[in-house]
Amino acid sequence: MTEITLKIDLEELRDIYWGNGYQRYFFGPATKKESAWLVFSILVYPFFAWYSIRLEDYIWFVFGTVFFVLLVYRFIDVARPIISWKKSVIDFLNRTEQIKVLKLLYTDEYIIHREDEKDVKMNWSAITHASINDRYISFEQERNYFLIPRKSLTAAEFAALSEMLLKNVPIVEKITG
Repeated sequence: MTEITLKIDLEELRDIYWGNGYQRYFFGPATKKESAWLVFSILVYPFFAWYSIRLEDYIWFVFGTVFFVLLVYRFIDVARPIISWKKSVIDFLNRTEQIKVLKLLYTDEYIIHREDEKDVKMNWSAITHASINDRYISFEQERNYFLIPRKSLTAAEFAALSEMLLKNVPIVEKITG
């Protein structure tokens, strides 16, 4: 049985999760288009109001209001998953700060993830997906998701764990570069 004691580096975890701008509500990778439309509607909406007051025809005001409300609803619809994801990552990082001992133990049949006194034992066949890149190794089971930063391991431990995942997990995504 191989045992790895992980050194928790919270700054590295924060950089992995927050580094690509996915946590941003406005002009983030997932909300760029909706943010642009929202800014456009905020700039155009006063003209609808001014035009309807000038003409004393409130159909323009109603049209502008409906247009604005629909764009706000679309933005909220796109931002809602980001909000819940961000809350779960913050909870995860707060829980990770409290962990005193974090270990991985593995053999050819199974892997054990040990946080303080709590163990999660998985057969390699139960892991549904794994991802290996230059910054971290991640793998997931039905209800569990594990992310192990490269800086938490030595180079030899990272290589050995990568090889074990490639050998035992059916779906492994190896990203280089």
